[in-house]
Amino acid sequence: MQGYGWKNISFGFLTEPVFSTLANLSSETLSQKLAYQVGKGKFDQRPGFQVLALILFLLPKGMDELARWVALGGSLLVFALSLVVFLSFDKTNAGYQFVVQRDWLPLIGARYILGIDGISLFLVLLTTFLVPIIVLAAWDAVETDAKRYLAFMLALEAAILGAFLALDLFLFYVFWEAMLIPMFFLIGIWGSKDRIYAAQKFLLYTFAGSVPMLVAIIYLVIQTKLQQGTYSAALPDVLSLKILSLRELTDSKEQP
Repeated sequence: MQGYGWKNISFGFLTEPVFSTLANLSSETLSQKLAYQVGKGKFDQRPGFQVLALILFLLPKGMDELARWVALGGSLLVFALSLVVFLSFDKTNAGYQFVVQRDWLPLIGARYILGIDGISLFLVLLTTFLVPIIVLAAWDAVETDAKRYLAFMLALEAAILGAFLALDLFLFYVFWEAMLIPMFFLIGIWGSKDRIYAAQKFLLYTFAGSVPMLVAIIYLVIQTKLQQGTYSAALPDVLSLKILSLRELTDSKEQP
């Protein structure tokens, strides 16, 4: 293991390998537009919530008590590591920090890019703080198939953290849609009255709302090709775009 320090290892535990199977793991120089860079070459990979959720799914029936302790221990560990990231965060730097980048789908400009700034830092900290509380609150409250409930909860947290940390619009969209799956089962199985109806409505409305977001992402990626010469869904590239207003578009069409 390469020695990048605790702050890099902690961030790797939070983020990797969320969708590392989708990414090309070749070493690549970070984008020059990223204001803050940490480390070079391949990032140290650590098992995250995906592994814990899989462990809970694979536990045989009748081991709900063990599942509770695994979920609590894992969530507390990741919360502690998020505190390390918080304490290691350079508060004098307004750019993205602890950046992780991999090739993913270069044909459409999608890359596996994760990073953290001053806003997402507190969202990550809040998320990792709440999960152990949720596990403790569900200790006796969830009596039916507690291990699957906790597995879905950890999978949901992984998707939420991915959405907060994604610096690529396509990657953000994947995490956003991934959140719907555990939430659908959490509502449909452990919800109260009319839970099946509520789960179906939740899935339909959230999915329908995400379609316009996908259209907007595709539009922005096309604009990066037109303005910068290459497809890119990376947030720094998208933020540098000049988006024409409706009036400007109309005026440009009227000009000979």
